[in-house]
Amino acid sequence: MPQLRVNGVELSYIDQGVGVPVVFVHGAWMDLRYWEPQRQAIATQYRFMAYTLRYHGTAPWPDEGQHYSVATHLADLVAFIRWLHASPVHLVGLSSGGRLVTMVALAHPDLVRSLTLAEPALAE
Repeated sequence: MPQLRVNGVELSYIDQGVGVPVVFVHGAWMDLRYWEPQRQAIATQYRFMAYTLRYHGTAPWPDEGQHYSVATHLADLVAFIRWLHASPVHLVGLSSGGRLVTMVALAHPDLVRSLTLAEPALAE
């Protein structure tokens, strides 16, 4: 599986299809494999992109977890989108991934074409 170095860590990702990117962000206790059922259908019309958040999935942790935070995940997602050189992108987020993509849209609206949220973990 390809890996991309962002903010000092390697993130596994999938890139399939052509066109406007649709970036899928998983929730807690998951990794990019969560989006596998959607990959083929999306990749027929768009550039399907999914990545595994730092500290998630099966890869060893890059440290003892001292950088595990929403701010770290936000910085990694912004760096991932910028690496694409194709913004604005469609963002799809599940649960805590929904919170994360919402935060990207609020902080960096120039990077986002649309948001699709599934059970977002949004605080009051």
